[in-house]
Amino acid sequence: MEIEAKILDENVSVKYAQAEKTKIGENIYYSIYTSQIEEELNNEDAGNRYRLKEGDLIYVSVKNTNQTMSQILRNFFYRVTGNDTYEIAAQNSGMVTTNGK
Repeated sequence: MEIEAKILDENVSVKYAQAEKTKIGENIYYSIYTSQIEEELNNEDAGNRYRLKEGDLIYVSVKNTNQTMSQILRNFFYRVTGNDTYEIAAQNSGMVTTNGK
């Protein structure tokens, strides 16, 4: 599983004098990746949560790394091999539109 959160920088005006947070194309994001997110989720002091705010983006990608019985049989009959083959995969992304504190 791979997770990437793109966090909207709240201090845009500090870096760019003419920037407005609501303008399209001038929003600045920084990325947080799987290991950093998992570390926060496992932190009991933070309540085992990862907080996102309005405007943040999240991307999740999941791939099955275990071989199913059908994959084993197919590989046996057709001699298909490879370390990077997977049959089951899902990807999704979304934007936080409301902050529900």
